[in-house]
Amino acid sequence: MKKRILLLLSLLSIFVVGCSSHNDSSVSTISTTSETSSEDVLPSSPVDVMDLPTGVNQYTYSRLYTIDGQEIPLYATKINDSQVWNGLAPNRYDSGLAIVGFHGPFTLRLVCQEAMGDKTVIRPLSSGVNFQVNALDRHEMTFVIKKPGVYVLEPDGEKILAVHLFVRIIDDDSEYQNNSNVIYFDKGLHDASNDSRLSSSTLTLKSNQTVYLAFGSIVRARFVASNQHNIKIIGPGIIDGSTFERIAGQSEGNTQFIPFDFSYSSHIEFADFVMSDPAGWCVNWYFVTDSSISRIGIITSRSNGDGISLQSTQRIVVTDSFVRGWDDNLVVKNYPQWNNTSLEGYTDDITFSRCVLWTDLAQSMEIGYETIGQTMKNITFEDITVLHALHKPVISIHNGNNANIENVNYRRITVEDASMGRGDSQANSQLIQIQNIYSSNWSSAHKVTSLGSISGVNVSNLKVLKGNSLLAIAISGIIDPRSQYPDDPHYVDDVHLIDCDFYGEIIDENYQGINVGLYVRGFSISKTSQEVTGATSLPNFVL
Repeated sequence: MKKRILLLLSLLSIFVVGCSSHNDSSVSTISTTSETSSEDVLPSSPVDVMDLPTGVNQYTYSRLYTIDGQEIPLYATKINDSQVWNGLAPNRYDSGLAIVGFHGPFTLRLVCQEAMGDKTVIRPLSSGVNFQVNALDRHEMTFVIKKPGVYVLEPDGEKILAVHLFVRIIDDDSEYQNNSNVIYFDKGLHDASNDSRLSSSTLTLKSNQTVYLAFGSIVRARFVASNQHNIKIIGPGIIDGSTFERIAGQSEGNTQFIPFDFSYSSHIEFADFVMSDPAGWCVNWYFVTDSSISRIGIITSRSNGDGISLQSTQRIVVTDSFVRGWDDNLVVKNYPQWNNTSLEGYTDDITFSRCVLWTDLAQSMEIGYETIGQTMKNITFEDITVLHALHKPVISIHNGNNANIENVNYRRITVEDASMGRGDSQANSQLIQIQNIYSSNWSSAHKVTSLGSISGVNVSNLKVLKGNSLLAIAISGIIDPRSQYPDDPHYVDDVHLIDCDFYGEIIDENYQGINVGLYVRGFSISKTSQEVTGATSLPNFVL
């Protein structure tokens, strides 16, 4: 009853403030960042609001409003705040998600049942969003959005109460309507019960087809393609995996429903949609070439909830996207071809750029463990912001098979909260972990191979703002412990940390958190006269 009363008071507060002059001194606010001026708040541009259709749950613990009191309904997605892996993923909670259309700077108000204090924050911090908490009713916050992007609102710093806001420019989509090569989903809920195209809940796509997800569309289905080319899945809608079963683990069986499962295909484009609660991996690209992902959002909460997983792919670009995952966020692997495992994977020319990550479980940027195939090279992560890393390493290379991993670059990475080591992370709680490693699980799970090597890894302009008192870095090679392989060492060569800033200090060769193991050659830490900037470019959700 108390929470209901507080919420009613907060809603009343919105009406009163929205109808008052902004310069009315009776409206008392506390600025929790830099002071917001009247010209920042008013006038406010109109906002395109996405309605929630019948059959879709609304998140109501917090409520979001425009400056004139129009509610922006929050779609209820699932998050998982646990750092202990469980095949059934029992510890899941509702969280808020909204997609809004941008016409110019606008002001919003968030009303939350949780009182907001000094720990309230809007991320990414580099977005510089000014906000104020109402001093008379600390359940209300006002903030200004000046450009398209992805924003995460954390009332009083409570991660479990975060609201995910995707701000887009919504273009006219008339060219996609009534086009024979376009599968067009208009606004509203689409599933097997009301859309004959989804009778099996699976859309098998063919070459030269486009799927368009209109603003306000929510689609409960999966999309698959094999040996197809020139396919697009685009548009500012939502793919909802919440109604599909995911059970993992030997004792419970194994069911999964991967929403985007593409193999042996080329010239694939994903853009602009948001994926909520996939029943397994989210984006699964296997032997895909010459393709791109841009401006998508992913929120996962169930076991093996990897965000974007690229396996045996070449010439792939992933840009301007958001992943909050209950497993690895951005992943690069090599697998063999399943119909002929003698044909092993090959990875070349992979770029992840201007992405924002939140890692509830596992690693933020992972290469491995499965690295079946001798070539994995030219892999780049740049201008990446990690909002929270709560479990395992932010940067990790686990070479568990026969790959020679070469020329891997991490440039301008910002970690806002480096709190690795929670839950069952055990020995994998470092900020950076680079290893040739034999894993009794992963090295033999799909094909038994010898081990490989790692060479030419550069981490430059890594910036950590907050987190663990000591940020560990572990680098090691190995001699294969298995009797069927010779005792040759598998080296890690030429790993260089350049201008890495931990809590305002650029580390050097005397940094105490370094653990360089056996079979490592050519390791260095250096600093230049250049300023450490971290991620310099944030996601751009302009269509």
